Amino acid sequence: MNFVFAGSIILSSTHSIVVCSLCLYAFCFEPWLSVNPVSEESVVVRSSCAILVGYMFADTLLDTYITVRHFRYIGDIGFIFHHFACVYGYYAPVIYGVLCYFANYRLMAELSTPFVNMRWVLSTLGYSKADSVYFINGIAMLISFYSVRILAMPFYWYKVYTVYNTVYFNKLGSLRLVLFIPCFVLDVLNIYWGYKMYIGARKTIASKLENGRKES
Repeated sequence: MNFVFAGSIILSSTHSIVVCSLCLYAFCFEPWLSVNPVSEESVVVRSSCAILVGYMFADTLLDTYITVRHFRYIGDIGFIFHHFACVYGYYAPVIYGVLCYFANYRLMAELSTPFVNMRWVLSTLGYSKADSVYFINGIAMLISFYSVRILAMPFYWYKVYTVYNTVYFNKLGSLRLVLFIPCFVLDVLNIYWGYKMYIGARKTIASKLENGRKES
């Protein structure tokens, strides 16, 4: 079981590092994307989206196997909805070269993935929740997750509002749905996962404070 999980973690971490590097490059060196976020094209963003789509297909197969074989350890099939929403959301930039700004913005959510993966690595190595390195990674995971997945939501939907019913937006036809359906699904899942992280973090912090009071 650990071997299969390790393969999933390595695949996820590699994908996250590559995609996030491309995202940061696009944000720093391709400012024209924000000028016309609907129709401006970017080879870098299209490449990162293509990498993500390929990863999502591979990870869906691997994670489906893990879930079927070890459901009692996982018990969460939200990743299936997450992966299909991602594939639906990022196919437009890859194939048609549109909505690259929005795709790049949403891809920044992957910045929180390394900390999520590190949590499993530390647990596998035998670190307990009371260990400082586990606690620090947990805080980093919570902060990064809320920063790039939760707090980023209002700006995304505001940006969609600014382009809604414009000439470029209306030219998209059915591709306009890419801005709404997959992102709504992803936001619901991120709020759900964010809530679970908050509950876990609150229990961990409360336990650490209680232990500190006992030691003093």
